[in-house]
Amino acid sequence: MNPDLSQAPSPPQAAEPSEQAESPTPRVSVLMPVYNGEEYLEDAVDSILAQTFGDFEFLIMNDGSTDRTGEILDRLAAKDARIRVFHRENRGITPTLNELLRLARADLVARMDADDIALPERFAKQVRHLDENPDCVLVGSCATMIDPDGDDLTERAVPASHEEILEDILNGSSKFIFHSSIIFRRQPAVDLGGYNESYAAAQDLDLFLRLAEVGRLTNLTETLIRYREHTSKISAKRAQLQGENSRLIRIQAHERRGSTPPESVLNFRSTPISTAEKHRIWGWWALGSGRVATARKHALASLRLQPFSGACWKLLACAVRGR
Repeated sequence: MNPDLSQAPSPPQAAEPSEQAESPTPRVSVLMPVYNGEEYLEDAVDSILAQTFGDFEFLIMNDGSTDRTGEILDRLAAKDARIRVFHRENRGITPTLNELLRLARADLVARMDADDIALPERFAKQVRHLDENPDCVLVGSCATMIDPDGDDLTERAVPASHEEILEDILNGSSKFIFHSSIIFRRQPAVDLGGYNESYAAAQDLDLFLRLAEVGRLTNLTETLIRYREHTSKISAKRAQLQGENSRLIRIQAHERRGSTPPESVLNFRSTPISTAEKHRIWGWWALGSGRVATARKHALASLRLQPFSGACWKLLACAVRGR
């Protein structure tokens, strides 16, 4: 059941922010949930602080981390008054997103993940698009896929127009909108009840589809985010749940629209991918985009995990040849 974000008070035992004076209402509220994100956290935060568009508040919820996340966040918050850090026990990503949405003061809300990197012009270009297109409720962008080391793998284009995005989503396509690339209008999201807490995974897909019923979705054709692939991502660890929730969300969206879900949606299943297979995928992406050294790195990594795999040897042979 979705919480009523327009009326619900902050939950009991609400997180306490780092102490700082209340500032004038910003144009953008940036929401970042973090759970055990110490490895990439500082790069993600720095990329937001380096935005050319600086009129934002940066709301970061430490969702019960057991690593050095809290210590890192407090140190970063002490250096920039735009950062407001909250600490509490672990509740999961969907309730955390709704709690941050309740705390947001701006009319525009940007999402950011603790393992990705925003390019400096991201907010400036997305805010400009929303200002110029009042019927647009959400704007994302293309992405550069990077590996755990931060090396580029490939460029990922996404459908640009509302119609193309919806067609891809409703037919079961993946990577139609990168969650950590978006800025959306807060009030329509609040009116819809925020993120659906029935879904511990794929909650972003559900929000996209419901927002598409009250306004238009857009992806800018420029790359504004560096999207990190690694084996500890929530989407990697919860592949089966992600797949099943995605299927249910798409079926419900078709029902609301009075349409019949295609077989590609009804029969969709997602299975976990091994670490060796992940490295092979990353290797082929890198090779296809001409990043030969990175392809070789992932070919060797996959071989170390599966030394008798023909698929791993094939990738290595192609990577050595450079094609």
